[in-house]
Amino acid sequence: MHDNEGSMDGMMKGLASMWKRLLKNDEKLGIDAEYTRSGITQFLADFKKQVEDMEVGDDDPIEFE
Repeated sequence: MHDNEGSMDGMMKGLASMWKRLLKNDEKLGIDAEYTRSGITQFLADFKKQVEDMEVGDDDPIEFE
């Protein structure tokens, strides 16, 4: 999660877009709505907090919608 070159903001936005597209395919991926989906959602919420809390040098903090 620590990038010494380039923009973390751009990389994180690309990663967020990829997850959004991926999670539109619950059935194809075999994601169970009751258990697996909630686990993935919690994992991503924890990851979001880690990214927003990390130090990014001179750049503005990264924030997700």
